[in-house]
Amino acid sequence: MTVRGSKRGSAPGADGAVDDRISLDLAQQVAELNALYESAPIGLAFFDRDYRYVRINRELASINGLSVEDHGGRTLRDILPVNAPQIESVIDKVFATGEAVRDLEVSGETPQQPGVERHWLTGFYPVAGDDGTVEAVGAWVLEISERKAAEQREVLLAREVDHRAKNLLAVVQAIVTLTPMGEGTDLKTSVVGRIQALARAHSLLSESRWDGVDLRALVEEELAPFKSPSRGRIHTEGPPLKLRPAAAQSLGLVLHELATNAAKYGALSVDAGELRVEWRREQDEAGNWLVIEWTESGGPPVVAPETLGFGSNIIRTSVERQLRGKATKDWRPEGLLCILRMPSSEAVPGSES
Repeated sequence: MTVRGSKRGSAPGADGAVDDRISLDLAQQVAELNALYESAPIGLAFFDRDYRYVRINRELASINGLSVEDHGGRTLRDILPVNAPQIESVIDKVFATGEAVRDLEVSGETPQQPGVERHWLTGFYPVAGDDGTVEAVGAWVLEISERKAAEQREVLLAREVDHRAKNLLAVVQAIVTLTPMGEGTDLKTSVVGRIQALARAHSLLSESRWDGVDLRALVEEELAPFKSPSRGRIHTEGPPLKLRPAAAQSLGLVLHELATNAAKYGALSVDAGELRVEWRREQDEAGNWLVIEWTESGGPPVVAPETLGFGSNIIRTSVERQLRGKATKDWRPEGLLCILRMPSSEAVPGSES
């Protein structure tokens, strides 16, 4: 490129000095553009009509898992055989129309991480010569794998919350529907108490982001409303275990029913009463189990009921149907002994608090 200046008032050789200065400026600009191209934080490349890499910067070469030199003269099918058909059709469109294609999402694998699906936001644009003919197609590539993963987590979380909310509402509906009709105050107390038991388990799950609930925390939380100076002493003992969300909700309701009965008729109804809640893992020929023992003593003399009440039905249904376990009650004169057995898969080892 040559730019000639006016000779009027110029010293001899001025035109040459101007040309040299322009050439130097152009060279500097080209160097700056090359440096920008190579160090750009997004992937950049040029393709010819045969889908060969005419040029590629380090960022895109790194995304593909190969060096810049390894791309030279090679085609899309050589580098990205899975994505090549989709990208080739876009390149053909740009060559044919001379119009850019923007914000195209592409997913696939690269040599850098084979077997791992990744996601990119891309755009393709025409590179025309002096006569307006499209000589190459430029491309920019921005990896959005982390963003897509976050979006997928949000979708899964929303579905999970919806699923758990429906399950919880179904349990509440069952409690309200199946609770025996009685005096207004008694009915309200029964229903509210059971819903509050679910709410306590739900709060513990929310604190752990639904990762599970520490068994000791659940036991102590469900028994807390029944502790007072005028009631029996409560002891808890067992290894650190973390219950799965569904198990925590079911067991919370079971503990509430047992504690309510103990507060009305058993060890928690008198000062001298004592309640021990212990848990352990057991193994027998039938499998591995989580065993929870509810032992009352020091309360009024115990007599086995002639018929099972709604609370007993809740315990049996929760343990046998929802937890795939078994609940047995021994109405000993000195106090109730209730043993809850459920598959050990409902709990995983926890950490000491």
